[in-house]
Amino acid sequence: MEGKWKKWHSWSRSRQSLLDECPRAFYYRYVKFYDVEYGHILKTTKRMLDHMHNIKFLLGNIVHSAIKRQFDQLSRGRDVSGPDTALQYVSRLVTEIQDEPRRFIIEALNGKEISQEDMSSIGEEAERQVSIFFTEFFDFYKGLEIIKHEDYCKIVIDGHSFWLVPDLITKSRDGRVYITDWKTDSSYSDAIDEWQMKLYILWALQEGLSDLNHLRTEVVFLDIGESKEYQTTQEEIDSLMSEMAEKSIVLFEYLDSKSGKDDFVKCENEEICMSCGFKSYCEAD
Repeated sequence: MEGKWKKWHSWSRSRQSLLDECPRAFYYRYVKFYDVEYGHILKTTKRMLDHMHNIKFLLGNIVHSAIKRQFDQLSRGRDVSGPDTALQYVSRLVTEIQDEPRRFIIEALNGKEISQEDMSSIGEEAERQVSIFFTEFFDFYKGLEIIKHEDYCKIVIDGHSFWLVPDLITKSRDGRVYITDWKTDSSYSDAIDEWQMKLYILWALQEGLSDLNHLRTEVVFLDIGESKEYQTTQEEIDSLMSEMAEKSIVLFEYLDSKSGKDDFVKCENEEICMSCGFKSYCEAD
């Protein structure tokens, strides 16, 4: 199948998950999207979705966004003295979502009612976790060199491109580099995602930030105020690289074997459709 998607081809678990859940949604987002002109509804939809959330990720997105804003200011050389501005941001954002849920929540856009009580609970928990961040963790990072925070990072393996967005990468005065991942739910069975941790370290190695002995990842659980460190080995990194290159090849060959939209079947799961930002477009197409 020809198309500009080949220029933008990359494999990720989120892309693979979307393809597995709904091939048609994958087609709209990662194939057809690249061949339509500026102003096409798919382009407009993508810009809209960039500012929207699935309800199950809303708490994490609010907390991450509040923390990111603080590191934005630190990286510009400004002092951040306490949690007040972050808590005010959370309060403002939750109020805006309550007032216009269809503007912020994909499920609401698709017709699902989002209760004021649910949003209030999300807001209260977000404020609690942001307070934990400031009172128990923020001081550890203020004096460190900020290398990246919430920014796209590119990995290239055997000519295949991959993208990741670490929450925070810092360097201490003794040369150690830490890649930090904020988590808002420690009860999740895969809360410490070893695959993701190794991916972060691989990027740092490719960038030459440090050697493997001085690279660490850490997971900070903001719901319980705990952090855990993760290390890996060169053998595990080599295995990850082989796995990712193979997955990229398999995905490319799968897409290249298709001829168009009709080869990407629609999902028949109502719950998945309700959480899909392309639901309205799909129904009209």
